[in-house]
Amino acid sequence: MKKLLTAIVFSAMTLTGMGGGAAEAAPALAAKPVVTIKAKTDTSAVKPKDDNTVIEAKKAAEASLAAKQVQPQVALPDTLYPRTKGDDYFKDAKLKNNITYAPLPNLTKEDIIYSGVVNVKKKDITAAAFVTGAQYEGDLADEQYSKFFVKGNLSQDAIRQLYTYNVALLRLEYGLNDVFLKTASAVKLEGEEIPYGILSVRIPKVEQIHKLKGYENIYTASINPVFVADNYLIPLHIRAFAAHVDGKYRNLLIIGPASETDIFDQAGLDIILSKPKDEKK
Repeated sequence: MKKLLTAIVFSAMTLTGMGGGAAEAAPALAAKPVVTIKAKTDTSAVKPKDDNTVIEAKKAAEASLAAKQVQPQVALPDTLYPRTKGDDYFKDAKLKNNITYAPLPNLTKEDIIYSGVVNVKKKDITAAAFVTGAQYEGDLADEQYSKFFVKGNLSQDAIRQLYTYNVALLRLEYGLNDVFLKTASAVKLEGEEIPYGILSVRIPKVEQIHKLKGYENIYTASINPVFVADNYLIPLHIRAFAAHVDGKYRNLLIIGPASETDIFDQAGLDIILSKPKDEKK
């Protein structure tokens, strides 16, 4: 089960662009290669136990082929994946008194994306959420992101990229379920007996990427997926922000239980607009 969960997390990261590109490959947990050896001897001499081995190998090969035939139909645009190293602006941010942040180990080796856990207090409620993102600046960042933060109308290229991103969001349910199916197939080839449908997802609500009302420098989008893991329902709220703050480009993804949607939306906005602790008022 540990192998399955690890593969699911890595596969989902790859699908959403956090792994560095489109998710057209097999899941992260690769199946052991199935080697087909043409028999050069009389098959009648093969012992029964060898017959069973051949049958199992044939079944594994068929399962591997079936998994490969199901190709993912969604991948977020490569143009949105950062081309330069980023800063962990969460760590040094002057957050509001009701928000605390604890960093986690980096998701990537290149210091491109950072992650941590935020705890948000509101009245008698304390809600915890996973956050990931970074801050970028410099010529490469300007070349990649400035087109989205211009005064007036966006260019055709910027509109096309936003449109592609929204289409990907709308097809994300199918893409994730495809990844989960392939991952289960790969794990079964590793010898672990699990059902193909051990994990699935429904995304009944998709809020496409758009300018946040009242903020010309902030884009936002959200989804409310409901994961089904071994017959357990896990409803989540995932809110994304992309902003141009003080000449720098920031992104933020906040993931938490669906029951605290409003709390996390406001906390995410507070974080994306936060100032460094050492900055003078």
